[in-house]
Amino acid sequence: MKVLAIMLKDLQHAFRSVFGLMFMFGIPLLLTAVFYFAFNGIGGEQSSGPAQPIRMVLVNQDAGEMNKQLADLLKGPSMVQTLLVNEEQDVTAAQLQLSDGKTDCVLVLSEDFSTGYLNPGEQGTLQLYVKQSEDVSTIIVQNVLASMLDTLRVQSLMTREIGSGSIPVEAIPALSEPLFNDPQVTFIKSKSSSDEESAVSVVMQIIPNIMGGMMIFFAFFSGAFGAQSILTEEEGGTLQRLFTTGSSRQTVLAGKFLAVWLTVVVQVGALLAISNWIFGIQWGSVWGQLALSLGIGTAAAGFGIFILSFLRSARSAGMVFSGAIMVTGFIGINAVFGGSGKITPSALFVPQGWAMKGLFALQSADAAVWASAAGVLMIWGLVLFLLGKIRFDKRYQREA
Repeated sequence: MKVLAIMLKDLQHAFRSVFGLMFMFGIPLLLTAVFYFAFNGIGGEQSSGPAQPIRMVLVNQDAGEMNKQLADLLKGPSMVQTLLVNEEQDVTAAQLQLSDGKTDCVLVLSEDFSTGYLNPGEQGTLQLYVKQSEDVSTIIVQNVLASMLDTLRVQSLMTREIGSGSIPVEAIPALSEPLFNDPQVTFIKSKSSSDEESAVSVVMQIIPNIMGGMMIFFAFFSGAFGAQSILTEEEGGTLQRLFTTGSSRQTVLAGKFLAVWLTVVVQVGALLAISNWIFGIQWGSVWGQLALSLGIGTAAAGFGIFILSFLRSARSAGMVFSGAIMVTGFIGINAVFGGSGKITPSALFVPQGWAMKGLFALQSADAAVWASAAGVLMIWGLVLFLLGKIRFDKRYQREA
């Protein structure tokens, strides 16, 4: 009952503090909103040209002359800045890459492609599969192909026919008719996804990681500053009076730990729910969210108690807490701001890194990984709490 009384007293203090509530909920959501609208504005602008080479998968089913020349031109040094071409043998596999967002377009050369273009009147087909028919990348690819195929057809016919004298010189301009008015060229808009689904939003790639990083960062701040009440009450004499009532050090620390733990669990759970509502972030399994909330709460509470055990003054606690949390926090969430998007080995030396790993696994529906991350976080928290408790026991025994 004493443990519960101490826990409830600290919980009331935590959730009545406007400053504490802003730190727990306001700042993480505000910072994420800033990134959200910044990236959303960038993503919503109409681009004047592709920032990266357009990815193309070439399916070459033709064994003639013209397809080899076209492939060489598409892969040539003059196209390096415009096109990134990979070849694929199977049309279905190429279309699957398009639907999965691994390529921007698929170019299919039929078996009779060379024959059709070298012998006007015969049916040779070229098919270009795209996701957005009016996208700037599609327009660029069309123009590039038009230029290349026009040139190849004219050169081939001129070499063969003019050399034999069967085509007069004055007939050459007629051979340069714009290719994309030719009924033999077919453009097929990909049916694998709609235009809205085709362009993967930059926002939804980045915002979940930023929100997760901010949530973890400030969860450990909440854990540290919640545990700071031990020093505050010690300096005010409240803690000593509590000991005279028969409450043991274990009872007091257990109550403090549970109060901080429950505060952080509520903070993480609420931020996951609110970010899903405001930003549309799909975090994944509800059970995974609950497990990670419990794990992060345990680690943050243990971390706060452990750091606090080295301090004797509430005045210096803020500076030490801030330094320790910022250093360990940035190590743990460097996958967010370091640009890699992957958990580095160094991040797993701090509990924040395991929390970030769990969130990544939660989003990718990897239950084994998020479950193990939640377990490691709980072990981190309990070990740190026990180490902090040992230090507090030694301190109070000396003072007694």
